[in-house]
Amino acid sequence: MKKLGQWMLCGMLITSAACVEQSRRNGATGPSSREVDAVRARVASSTAPTPQHRLNVNFADKVTLLGYDITPATDTIRPGTSVTIKWYWQCNATVGDGWKLFTHLDDAERPRENHDNDGEVRRLYQPERWRRGEFITDTQTFEIPAAWDAPIVRVNIGMWKGDERMAVRTTTATAVENRLRAIEIRTGVTPPAPAAPPAPAAPSAANPTAAHLSVTTATEAINIDGRLDEVAWRSAASTGALVNVASGQPAGPGDSRGSVRVLWDNRFLYFGWEVQDDNLMETATTRDAHYWENDTTEVLIDPNGDGRDYYELQVSPGGHTFDSQQPQPPTGSSFGNLQWNPNVRVAVVRNGTLGNPGDQDTGYSVEVAIPWSDISSGAQRVPPQDGDSWRVNFFLMDKPRQGPQRFAGWRAPGGGSFHNVERFGTLTFRTAAATANVNAIAPIMIPTAAIAAIAAPPAAPTAQPEAPTAPTEAPLPTQRAQAPSVVRPSDPSQLSPEVIRQLRQQAIRPR
Repeated sequence: MKKLGQWMLCGMLITSAACVEQSRRNGATGPSSREVDAVRARVASSTAPTPQHRLNVNFADKVTLLGYDITPATDTIRPGTSVTIKWYWQCNATVGDGWKLFTHLDDAERPRENHDNDGEVRRLYQPERWRRGEFITDTQTFEIPAAWDAPIVRVNIGMWKGDERMAVRTTTATAVENRLRAIEIRTGVTPPAPAAPPAPAAPSAANPTAAHLSVTTATEAINIDGRLDEVAWRSAASTGALVNVASGQPAGPGDSRGSVRVLWDNRFLYFGWEVQDDNLMETATTRDAHYWENDTTEVLIDPNGDGRDYYELQVSPGGHTFDSQQPQPPTGSSFGNLQWNPNVRVAVVRNGTLGNPGDQDTGYSVEVAIPWSDISSGAQRVPPQDGDSWRVNFFLMDKPRQGPQRFAGWRAPGGGSFHNVERFGTLTFRTAAATANVNAIAPIMIPTAAIAAIAAPPAAPTAQPEAPTAPTEAPLPTQRAQAPSVVRPSDPSQLSPEVIRQLRQQAIRPR
């Protein structure tokens, strides 16, 4: 779904139109009718505007994009410059529930930036609220990234709802797959010469998980509750800290941070994510929404490594999923086969609160179990046997309070698409109960009670763990309800030598 730096389609999921004229109720997440009325007074008018640049593009006979103003109004706008665009819309008919605006920047080669939620209209007065006869001024301000290395910035705009985009009807402008290419900005940048893709990193003692994990079978039943507190998780193969998706170097201040552990048994393939995030964001709650545009975890699974009919699964910090089967690496706005709906079991534990930038969150953990029968395309056999290998990659997306979205991955795709199958890592399935992390403590099973008795409890997180809330929609039939946020006991690898010695004396070794 994503190319490097790509957000693609996104929208803030605001309260449905049925609630527009109702006051905010206890526990509601959308704007109140007073807030909506206030923003309508500022952005909507009965007087037709006179844009500097006229477009007159029709969207399904419901809305017309009359044109836009842009500041600075110069022939060239250099990277690092703040740009303000005023889009002028005319509402010709009731748009209907769920329709949102999107704005994407690309460089004619690949998507770069997503600004769907920038501006007052995008936050509080989306097209689903517009009234027939209104003229709406949709103001957006964003910065062309200082690192932009292409000679142009193309600004694409349109409307989306679920898996569809509103039809664009124009004979005077360019629209591709109902994305209107409204503006092309010259940056004055001379494009760099293409660089050779980086060579795959070889496994080493310093970086044993660069390309390969030996995944062992779970030594006990895994309860999908988001806590990752079973003994089996402690010795599970781990990616280690995810890396910068462009360079493959350790994650820096501009990258997201997290790691993934992997287990398996005869029924499921298990993933356990531990994510560090100081601002938990989610603006949608429906299955197959565009979670990659805010905060989400992602795994790509290709059983035979041929780049055909592989699987994509995302889990947001709210416990919601995007799942798709990709017939081949996607191009443009392809989402793959969204009819692939695995009976995945998912649970999330959050240390913090969703959508509250005023507090200090610390992160979240995700626990996933995927039935083998749902990821069998191309596999030699399911479940796999000892020594079988599959190709996978892991990615993490993070929307900070300010600035562009951050990413991290297991294997850096080397530029371009995250769906670079040739850059996927390898999972080799083993039945022996051993760990793939050479830096880990020798695999022992340590009773939680022993840890609690010997080790000092960890410090409480800055933000209070979020209490479970009522779901906004019916959960998937096999999806477990959100478990309450918890702080897990100390991990053995972080304990003192004396504590480790005592724990080893009490250890329960696998039979």
